[in-house]
Amino acid sequence: SIGYGPTVAGAVPNRFGPINQEGGERRLNVAVTRARKSMTVVHSLRAEDIRSKAPGARQLRRYLEYVRNPERAFESETTSTGEPESPFEEAVLTALRNRGHTVDAQIGVSGYRIDLAIKAEEGEGYDLGIECDGVTYHSSPTARDRDWLRQQVLEGLGWRIHRVWSTAWVRDPETEIAAIEQSLQRARTLRSGPQPQPTNDGLYESPQVSTTPTGADAAPASSTPALLFHEYRRYEDEARTGDLLNVPLRDLSALVRDIITVEQPVHVDTVVDRVRVTYGAPRAGKRIRDRVEQAIQGVFKRQRNRNRKFLIHKQNVEQLRPRRDAKRPIDRVAPSEIDAGLLVVAKAVYGIEQADLIRETARQFGWRRTGQHIDRGLSEGIERLLKAGRLSLQANMLVVSDNGNRGKSRP
Repeated sequence: SIGYGPTVAGAVPNRFGPINQEGGERRLNVAVTRARKSMTVVHSLRAEDIRSKAPGARQLRRYLEYVRNPERAFESETTSTGEPESPFEEAVLTALRNRGHTVDAQIGVSGYRIDLAIKAEEGEGYDLGIECDGVTYHSSPTARDRDWLRQQVLEGLGWRIHRVWSTAWVRDPETEIAAIEQSLQRARTLRSGPQPQPTNDGLYESPQVSTTPTGADAAPASSTPALLFHEYRRYEDEARTGDLLNVPLRDLSALVRDIITVEQPVHVDTVVDRVRVTYGAPRAGKRIRDRVEQAIQGVFKRQRNRNRKFLIHKQNVEQLRPRRDAKRPIDRVAPSEIDAGLLVVAKAVYGIEQADLIRETARQFGWRRTGQHIDRGLSEGIERLLKAGRLSLQANMLVVSDNGNRGKSRP
């Protein structure tokens, strides 16, 4: 019960005791936030009868306006900051605008804000709210609970909410956009149907709202994932005749240089394999390996980097994107390429947990499963990137740092 009301003469003194005093708004907040399922408000004064400028009294007026008509009360103060709060939101916003939709960012009242909202076709109000669950979704241990409660409140006020997960977005953005379009069409169909009618007590019943789960809440909508890496290019040459052990060292060094140029950064064992196959040798024994090692020394005779397992003939190769090849074991992937792959995936999803980063990076490299060796190799890459400051840990999420694309890892 409000406890305040008009006098016998009909006047409404704007004296609300502790509510009018300093900190009165906090008392009101404590009183109305204890309810979890419903609240019945008994009052004899109207919201417009409250004219006091005290913060507590103004809050009381707003609350009575909300009680009378929740949807209209919130719409009256709905604002937009106009700026997305993360690169993920910006990517979704750009994709929707490219499809001709009018979209605003950070819509709502006070703390109840929606990441993106698609405006109604007639230009008044919004047909669909979109929540972009990236790194901010994991900002604290209780973020999931608070986020879900916020969605329930907004849906209770008539919003139609659609969620997009960053991991699902990077795997197949077109499918996620199609899911948004379906939710938008469904929301507009509901909007054009019967509107909520006032009940006997003058309040409005909230419309029934359905949300479309995506990403982690739904089965994959497409079996064709987004490919972020280049396909691995193998050195190919016509079969050569002759005894590999008797081939002039100059010719063998030229072949080795060609292999490295095509596949760099490339593991020494891979170079040996390519040379062996080119000359039709059934296996690479010690004598063949020693001969190929001599040819490699001939390529790098002016460089002191032959102790490294991975060979690079042109130093700018580190600027290349990582490559996918399901048949290439992780121990033949250069650390620089592993690091580049981790950064590409982390940047694409705008924040990701370590286990998910390992799983998605492995998939992009072409490996269908992550075993002990792959898990260890990618984990070591994450440690390198964290130590170098190219990745940072924010609320248990790995995020590409501002200098993430500027640093270099040695192969």
